[in-house]
Amino acid sequence: MNSNLALERTLELLDRLKSVVQDSTARTEQLAQELRQNSSRLDWQFDQEIKELESRLAGAIAEADGLFQSGKERQESRHHQRKARMLRAQTTARKQHLKRIESHEGRQINEVQSELLLTSRNHEALQKQSDKNFASFQQDLAREQDALAVLERKTRSAFRGYAGFRRLADLP
Repeated sequence: MNSNLALERTLELLDRLKSVVQDSTARTEQLAQELRQNSSRLDWQFDQEIKELESRLAGAIAEADGLFQSGKERQESRHHQRKARMLRAQTTARKQHLKRIESHEGRQINEVQSELLLTSRNHEALQKQSDKNFASFQQDLAREQDALAVLERKTRSAFRGYAGFRRLADLP
């Protein structure tokens, strides 16, 4: 009986083992199925998250590009306005500089013409004064020459008897 019991016990254990193995196999298959489902669901969720992130990224890129383009257009507009102002300022400055140069030239020409006119007027007056001075000088010279001639005659007559002195003095 012992042997029967042992056999029954063994069979019972084997049945339990079989049942445990079957349960384990079923559970393994069930877990594998759940794992596949969870993996599939996670893959789907991951793909959905990626699509959502890509969509948000595309939106953010489009928004950033729009902001960049509007900023670029604003900067280009400012650049063109500044360039136009600088060109106007340069043209105005050039015109003012030319006016100053022309004004300066006009003043210089006026001064030169005034000096020339003054010089021509003074020249006539100076010429008349020089003519008067020359006439006065001629008269003084004539008087002095007459006085010198008188003195030479007196000197000759004073040295008439002294021929040696006359030669030394070179009197004619």
